[in-house]
This record gives sequence, structure tokens and C-alpha cells, in this order.
Amino acid sequence: MQRCDCEPRQKIVGTDSPSGFHLCYICCIYVVGGTSRWSWEACKTCLQVNKERKEAKKLYLPLGRHSVMNGFAIPMKLEEEKWDIAATELVRFTEAVQELEIWCVTRAKNMFDDVERWTSLSHVRVDTWEREFKWPDGHEKVITRKLFDLICGDVY
Repeated sequence: MQRCDCEPRQKIVGTDSPSGFHLCYICCIYVVGGTSRWSWEACKTCLQVNKERKEAKKLYLPLGRHSVMNGFAIPMKLEEEKWDIAATELVRFTEAVQELEIWCVTRAKNMFDDVERWTSLSHVRVDTWEREFKWPDGHEKVITRKLFDLICGDVY
């Protein structure tokens, strides 16, 4: 799940992604990811809000684990003069994903710290975590939109 900085990332035999499962990069409530490079880094609600943002021509986030899932790819027969541009875009994608992961880890640590009864715990079961932070039914998208606005720097 959400790894501590002190835990090494290990290659799991039979998988093509060492990232594994973790908390949603946006809400930090639900477990997402998987053992495939084609896994999503966000839960269904956050993916839906991200899609809505894209359709509304707003800033949206690269939530697919593989660059191709986010529309970033470098064609094999790309003209030489376009390689630098394509490489720069791919580096930006990688940096954005790293920033999202930092956002999630920081948010998850803050969420954990806010629950006083967990002070003496080093780990919390996934079902306990989800039950503690699950948003009221019908409010998921409203709160998720606010998180996206916060992450993307949308100004009112």
C-alpha cells in the first residue's frame, strides 16, 4: 500500500510495475494501482473528475501509470528536429507524476496525523482508513473537484 520512505521498492516477480498498490493520488482515501504498467493512479471518482476537467479544457492531471495512458508518447519515426520537444514533454510528464506522488504522501501523512487515536500506531488497516475518511454519499465529486482545484491552482 502507501509505502513509508524507509521501505525499499521491490520488484515483484510476474509484474511489470514495481509501484504496486497505493492510495489514490488525489483523494488519498481509496486503494488504487496494481501490478501492471496500465494501472490507474486514482480512484473512480477522481478519474471521472479528471475526465470532466479535460473535457472542459481545464488543467487535468496525468493519472495513468504509463505515459501512453495520458497521451504522451514519442513516435519511433519522429523527425529529428522534434525529438527535443518530445523528450521535454516526456520529462514534464515524469515530473508531474512525481509531484502528484509527493502530494499524496504528504496529504496521507497529514490525514493520519489528524486522527489522534492513531498516534501510537505505525500502520492502519485499509478498511479502517477508508471508513475513517470516506466522504458522505453524494459529496464525493464536490470534494474531489475542490481537491483538483487546490492541486491545479485554480483561482475563484
